[in-house]
Amino acid sequence: MPPPKENYRWLVLGLVLVTTAGGIMMFAAPFPLLPLWVRDLGISRTQAGALTGLWYLISACASLPAGWLADRVRLRSLFLSLWALVVAGIGLMAGSSGFWMLCLGRVIFSTGMTGHLVAGPKLLAVWFEGRREFGLIMGFYSMSMTAGVYASLFVLGRIGQHSGWQRAMLLLVLLAIIGLFMMLSVPSASPNSNKSDPSVADLPPSRMMAAWMLAVVFAGYNVATEAYLTFTPDFLVRCGYAVAAASAIVGIYAWVALSLKPFISPFLRRNNAASYVVVASLLFIVSVLLLTTRIVPPAVSASLFGISLAVGMPLFTLCHR
Repeated sequence: MPPPKENYRWLVLGLVLVTTAGGIMMFAAPFPLLPLWVRDLGISRTQAGALTGLWYLISACASLPAGWLADRVRLRSLFLSLWALVVAGIGLMAGSSGFWMLCLGRVIFSTGMTGHLVAGPKLLAVWFEGRREFGLIMGFYSMSMTAGVYASLFVLGRIGQHSGWQRAMLLLVLLAIIGLFMMLSVPSASPNSNKSDPSVADLPPSRMMAAWMLAVVFAGYNVATEAYLTFTPDFLVRCGYAVAAASAIVGIYAWVALSLKPFISPFLRRNNAASYVVVASLLFIVSVLLLTTRIVPPAVSASLFGISLAVGMPLFTLCHR
């Protein structure tokens, strides 16, 4: 006799967290592998910036269609389609012989992974709707992304240094295939599958404006932090560090952010969110200045960057409260 539907919710949580961490590990692959692509494929650092920036271009175009589909099609079918794109994109990047093939793979991968990041919270909401621990569940979802970036910096940096970037990308291909098969475990029904609620919540104009301002700030903060993660390992390599060491130094931020988030987040309220934004931004600026001036070890800059993320990222969950 199959277990009750209610018992599937923890399977769903584990499935979303593991695949999200794996997908973000693939998203972050350019962070540790960029110096090797510059060396082996002859791409410029301008091209490297364009390559990583494709994620935001595709995300801006694909997020709304992915959300529309997540509301209208079976989530299992949607996730399988999205992860087929992830596998195809990472496979192309693993076999790249130049800049344009890397770009094509990045575009296909970004389409699939953007859809996953939109549909993942939808799947969690379906199974944890109305439960007291839903806020904690979304906290775990956020932490899985940080864990994915750290895994990319720590694991891919070491593999890239000792075995080449192709071996590192082949590991990601394997993880993408595993993720695709894991999506077969997405339940075809949910606890509320027989319920319907045609009502639509309309935000008042003041909250709509706040939501747009939050989106703009979130976009700017994401671009800045990704630039740090993309170019800092390469900067440290040019300063004389080995690829694995440079990636490990930058990866310190993840330990700091993961350690501090549980202690900082409980104090965040709507009435002090602006202060969190200011503090997070100032910490990020100081971390960049310390890195570029090299007046302290780069680990100090990475630690301040982690504190900035621990302070800044939780405020974007306010829109869910």
